[in-house]
Amino acid sequence: MRAFHGFAERVVVHAQQWKDGYKVVWNDVRFWHRRGLPFGVEVELDEQLNVVKTKLGWSKKGWEPPFV
Repeated sequence: MRAFHGFAERVVVHAQQWKDGYKVVWNDVRFWHRRGLPFGVEVELDEQLNVVKTKLGWSKKGWEPPFV
C-alpha cells in the first residue's frame, strides 16, 4: 500500500463485502482505459479486518494498452 500510494497520483477506492469479509480496491485513475482501471491494489480482509490476500500491479494482458 505504501509503495502504491507513493507512486499513484489520482486514486479512487472501492469497497465491498466479499466472501466472508471485505474487498477493498485502490486504482490509479491516470491509467483509465476502455472503462477500466487496470493498475491498482486489491486487499481482501476477513470479518475481523485482518488481511487475507493482497495484490499490487496490473490486471490486464501484456499486449493490451496502456503500454507502460
